[in-house]
Parts: sequence; structure tokens; C-alpha cells
Amino acid sequence: MANIIKIKRGQKSNIGEAELAEGELAVAYTDNGKTAAELYVGNGTDKVQINLKGDAGERGADGAKGDAGPNEVSADTATNFNGLLKGDGAKVSQAAKGTDYLAPDSTIDGGTF
Repeated sequence: MANIIKIKRGQKSNIGEAELAEGELAVAYTDNGKTAAELYVGNGTDKVQINLKGDAGERGADGAKGDAGPNEVSADTATNFNGLLKGDGAKVSQAAKGTDYLAPDSTIDGGTF
């Protein structure tokens, strides 16, 4: 005979009212269709959300990659690229002189720009 484990469940808007014993789990649905949810565990005094994914762009403990982070590049962004970057809708790569942009010494109608 199979064992059945039931986990507390309800809408996320009601998670504040849920009482969870230490180690007890709860599923908090984030939509009315119950197609998206968050997982919580009791720690003896409160509820803690269990993060099933790594932080944006970082590797989680199980090696799964988190959701893509914002497309922000700053002076602190580390890269192996030296020069202009180009995107193809999926990845970023280094732009090639003469293919993706004209070199500074190129001319148009005899004028240098």
C-alpha cells in the first residue's frame, strides 16, 4: 500500500495566516488557476520561503541556472571581450570590424569619418 503525504496548501495571499510546525511544508498558489506556486517550510517560529532556483543568472545548489537577470552592463561588468559587443537575440558576442561596424579609418564617398 502506498503512503500519501499531504502538504498544507492555499493562496499566497493567505500564507501569513498559516501555522507551520518546524519542518512542515506549505504550497502557496500565486494564481487562481493553481498553475504557479511557492513553497514554504516552518522553522518553529515562522515560515521561510524555499528558493527552488538560484539567484538571477547564478548557479543554484543543484547546478540549475536561475532566470536570466536584467540586461544591464556597467563599468563593473566582467568580460573577456575587448571592443564592441553585438547580440543575436539569444547570445552576446564580440562585434567584428568590417562586418558588424566600419573601422574608424573607413571612408564614405572619399571622406574619412
